Amino acid sequence: GQIDLANGIEILDAQATRSAPATVRTEGGTLLPGAAVTYTSREPGVATVSTAGVITGVAPGQAVIVASVTGDPTIADSLLAVVTHVGGPVVMTDIAQFDYPADTTFTVSVLVDMRSAKKVGSASLDVQWNSAQLTYVSHAAGTSVTPTVNPNDAGTGILRLAFADPSGFSNTVEIIRITFTATGTPGAGTLTLTTHELNEANSAVTDLLPITVTVLHSLRTQ
Repeated sequence: GQIDLANGIEILDAQATRSAPATVRTEGGTLLPGAAVTYTSREPGVATVSTAGVITGVAPGQAVIVASVTGDPTIADSLLAVVTHVGGPVVMTDIAQFDYPADTTFTVSVLVDMRSAKKVGSASLDVQWNSAQLTYVSHAAGTSVTPTVNPNDAGTGILRLAFADPSGFSNTVEIIRITFTATGTPGAGTLTLTTHELNEANSAVTDLLPITVTVLHSLRTQ
């Protein structure tokens, strides 16, 4: 059989809830609505999950939520629950899978989800990866932002970028698109984002970093 959670990532405020029920099917794809599912959180200090698949944000951070067929934990799926400060921004990527076969080329978007009426006016961050696992191919500007990019250390697994615009950007802002190729070296690793600066586009240039959650994305090459 197989089990699926609808979304790869769920973003919710601390103390908020989000329903994420799993769907169980046979190998042939037939829906099994009565199948028993066990839900667990790997970081209950960040997010808990009920027996019905309802996620509750506990504290800002990230937690992997696992849904498995009761009695057969080998049939499982997971999602990443990102718990934010109330209305606070999230810096993340659009990675939607965990496994990447060797020699697969894929593109990752780095995003700022403002999640409120606030606009981001400037930001500075690093994108870091294991260069034995991923090979940097190229990068391109995001849909709204043209960042300043320092690619000098891309060969060793780090890209530094920044942008500033007095008018600011609202909603979900794509900062940059980075293309990688998975190497032939199998192993688990992390695409790490480090946010050094995130400011609101207002006269006070309000520092949003204290209420920002930056997501680390686990991945595996095989």
